[in-house]
Amino acid sequence: MAQFLQPFTPPSTSLGSPSTDIRCISFRHPAYPEYAPELLHLTAVDGENRDGIDYLTALVACCIVTGNMWHTGWLATKDTAGAFARVDRPEDGILRGDTYYFRLGEHDTAFKYPVLPSFDHWRFPHGDVPTPWSDLAIPPSSLSSIVKQRNAAISRDGTCRISGYFYATEVAHIVPRSAGSWFDSNNMKRYCRVTWDPQPIDDERNLLLLRKDLHHLFDQRRLTFVAKQVDDAGPPNLATHVLLTQGSTELVNLYQNRLPQPLVGISAELMFARFAWALFTDEIFPFFGGMHEYEVLLFDPETGQHSTKRLRAPEIRGQLFLFNKYSRSRSTSPHKRTDDQVSQGDASDEVDCLEERTWRSDVDGPSDNDSEPRGRRRKRTYYRHESPGFLGSASSASRSASHNLPDTSTQGSTATDPGSDGVEYDDEDTGRPRKRRHVEVATGIALES
Repeated sequence: MAQFLQPFTPPSTSLGSPSTDIRCISFRHPAYPEYAPELLHLTAVDGENRDGIDYLTALVACCIVTGNMWHTGWLATKDTAGAFARVDRPEDGILRGDTYYFRLGEHDTAFKYPVLPSFDHWRFPHGDVPTPWSDLAIPPSSLSSIVKQRNAAISRDGTCRISGYFYATEVAHIVPRSAGSWFDSNNMKRYCRVTWDPQPIDDERNLLLLRKDLHHLFDQRRLTFVAKQVDDAGPPNLATHVLLTQGSTELVNLYQNRLPQPLVGISAELMFARFAWALFTDEIFPFFGGMHEYEVLLFDPETGQHSTKRLRAPEIRGQLFLFNKYSRSRSTSPHKRTDDQVSQGDASDEVDCLEERTWRSDVDGPSDNDSEPRGRRRKRTYYRHESPGFLGSASSASRSASHNLPDTSTQGSTATDPGSDGVEYDDEDTGRPRKRRHVEVATGIALES
């Protein structure tokens, strides 16, 4: 008689639960009233009891959204009398308070320092990456220069770099492909292995092999990689960090501060850019959701300079997106989009429907890739020019009520394209069906036919 295995125990039960409920820690701009939205809203997932947030992770995040202010930025608390006290790094490196204030230099608390409205306006700090990111040491790949891009990433990694699983893996972009124009504008090709490629965002130093479900969570900003100090003596390591729990401890129990499989041949700078990209979403960065006048830090691609403007929320909406949609054809230069381009540039272009997948197939059985269409049709509830904090809380609340993976058809509250690499769809704009794929079993590479 056949032997049967018992059903898997759900992760939240098998791994235990934190001793405290999941909560969030507010990081506020001191010049705006207490009822105004926070500058950042970070989940308390660090510490032995998962009751705090890593000090440097929080500080660097605040510095990013204010224009790379790590040389003058600092954190403070405020007492009931309104007096501010500087907060240095705790002995264990964990912030456990409910509210902190991000200050700049010696400026008075009434100073409205400017804040970036979206990832498009953030400029990569070449030669000035903050600690602990600047201390990361990722070994180079030993692959032959003949193997390039996706094939190189597959050969180099072999298995999912988080879970170690071999089957159902996909090649994921570190800086999302939908941010390709930002990538070009910031000259990020300097961190690629093949700097002369016409589309350096597809370089293997910007690619990582992930299991399909983890790739999805990675692209939905549910988790990312963060440079953290594992011990006081050694160098920092990249570890997975859960940004959005949506009411469930499952991801925290499974992946928070999980060290990845050995990482080689990827760029630490591109991973830092990915962390910055992940912050600019409604749930984490709700700052511009109020009715106030804001000091907004805007980048001008024509001059290559930032400037500060005083704007209200409706005016900020028109300033969010600087670049044209990125595609495999580079016939369009990445200049600022006109209003017509934004409105006609399809709200769903955050999904990279050309993203290729890596599938593992059992050698003993046929591939079932043609049996059922993968993914779902592109369906969006917003337009690209809508901003974090402007969409209200209804969609966020409905997503938070579910402990399942988020439905990509309702993900809309982001300040920049989610870049859902690896999700295939029919092209509704052109009416063209999805290309059929077959799997090369010997290599596991998904090919188009």
